[in-house]
Amino acid sequence: MRAAVDRWRSAGLSPAPPAPIPSKPMTEPTATGLNALEAFLWRSRFLVIVAVLASLAMTLALMAVALADTGSLVAAAFQYFGAGPEGGAGDELRTRIIAHSVRAVDGFLLATVMFIFGIGLYDLFIRRIQQSRGSARYSRIMEIRNLDELKSKLGKVIVLILIVKLFENTLAMKVEDATDVLMMGGAVLLMAVALYVSHMEGGRSRSRERDEGAE
Repeated sequence: MRAAVDRWRSAGLSPAPPAPIPSKPMTEPTATGLNALEAFLWRSRFLVIVAVLASLAMTLALMAVALADTGSLVAAAFQYFGAGPEGGAGDELRTRIIAHSVRAVDGFLLATVMFIFGIGLYDLFIRRIQQSRGSARYSRIMEIRNLDELKSKLGKVIVLILIVKLFENTLAMKVEDATDVLMMGGAVLLMAVALYVSHMEGGRSRSRERDEGAE
């Protein structure tokens, strides 16, 4: 066999390539097993319902905490009106009112994050909520077509939460020297940049949606 190949090469010819080995067709039991596995994997997406229900439970818990902060705010406001705005007691009550209001806003924003997360997961993995069909409000607020849009909506609310927390810490910060003033100014600048970037990203998203609608 080797001598025959050498004679072919000396004559300037190449031996014929080996014939391809025919692939064996998939047997019926194998195809049935794969179909069953794929059906199981596809139905396993309903496990996301656990995350949806947990997100709604966290939404209710965070709403309750935010309402408690709102109640503390109202109680401090009544004390403030009773004590009067002047004096050390009035200043302390004013600081407490602002702190409670910031915490309440923070709680409501975090509850909104969990609500958007839960509804977004249901919309992506289970099905579109039937009662929302034709609703202009749903398309403005909650319409989510892929995971990137879900992350974008969550990211914007998380940025607001971080800004609120920064504002809360700024209120509690005691300015003692020029370094503290610079740190506070830098924090405010970063907060403004975060808002600007979030606004620009929202503008680009709306522009892409208009372009897709025009096509």
